Amino acid sequence: MLPITDVMIDNTYDFKRMSFMNGFSRLEEPGATYQSAMSTIFRDHQRKTVEYYVDNIAIKSHDKNNHLHYLKTVFNLMRAH
Repeated sequence: MLPITDVMIDNTYDFKRMSFMNGFSRLEEPGATYQSAMSTIFRDHQRKTVEYYVDNIAIKSHDKNNHLHYLKTVFNLMRAH
């Protein structure tokens, strides 16, 4: 079952910095296919620094000094895939 957007947002509670992105896809039926790809790409970061639901991505950090590092990591992962 796919997580709902409300849960994704709830999982960012108490984080000091957040960045939200829309990972628009050209797939005609993004749903489960896109979610599966996101799960593969962000498997090591899910619930720690990244929340996602289909093509919506939230990067979160407790410390503002680490936030740019997490963003760079996410962009590098997306670029690699």
